Amino acid sequence: MAVISDIHANLEALSRVLDDIDALGIMEIVSLGDVIGYGPDPQACADILRQRGIPSTLGNHEQGLRPGQCPTDMNPVARDALSRTACMLDEDTAASLRALPRSLERGGCHF
Repeated sequence: MAVISDIHANLEALSRVLDDIDALGIMEIVSLGDVIGYGPDPQACADILRQRGIPSTLGNHEQGLRPGQCPTDMNPVARDALSRTACMLDEDTAASLRALPRSLERGGCHF
């Protein structure tokens, strides 16, 4: 099992990491959240995880998409990035990110 985290809408990095995971023959991947935020490709990154069936937990950036749920400890740069990110997502993707669970059980592990 591979565990990925804090993609932050960095499509280039996500693509390289997934290439490495695939080259190793690892079939199961879990994401620990923060698929979105900061980077320029939130929609593409979320699409890749959805297309590949990679389960993800709710990160603070996904939580910030929930109405009234923006974490109060986010710095101003993160809050600004979240506002920009929200405008870059289609509604289905935003809804799926808002609905992510806070934890997952996979392979005998609690994430």
